[in-house]
Amino acid sequence: MHRFLMLALLSLLASGCTPPPPPPAPPTAITFAPDLQVNLSAMQVTTTGVYYRDLVVGEGPLVRYRRRVGVHLAGFLPDGTQFQQVALPSPPMEFELGLGDVIRGLEAGMIGMRPGGQRQLVIPPSQGYGVRRVGQVPPNSTLVFVVKLVSIQ
Repeated sequence: MHRFLMLALLSLLASGCTPPPPPPAPPTAITFAPDLQVNLSAMQVTTTGVYYRDLVVGEGPLVRYRRRVGVHLAGFLPDGTQFQQVALPSPPMEFELGLGDVIRGLEAGMIGMRPGGQRQLVIPPSQGYGVRRVGQVPPNSTLVFVVKLVSIQ
């Protein structure tokens, strides 16, 4: 009888729970859409797992934390779905690095850029939106960004 009650209780508890999202795949296990031109072996990686490579090296002062920057960018899911874009003729998106106004991976991946530079970033879920769904971005998504640094203040 005791065993039956335990099974019934466990069944009731389980029926009200939703399963957690699947764990994130490491970027090295992901197949990226060919149009994104992601080549992880040609990229550097930060200590937090953000991959980056310069597509265009800019000139001038280096980006560092606590500097206000202006950027044009495009964000993609690994399958090539674009979920964000700030591009000409729109004004650049502005924010100060280190204040948490954008995802951590975007901040970390921009450190060391120079104005006029363009960089590709591959951001793991822990440095992106994590387990949250944000718009078109499913939970535990790796993100790909192409960022052009327009200005540093």
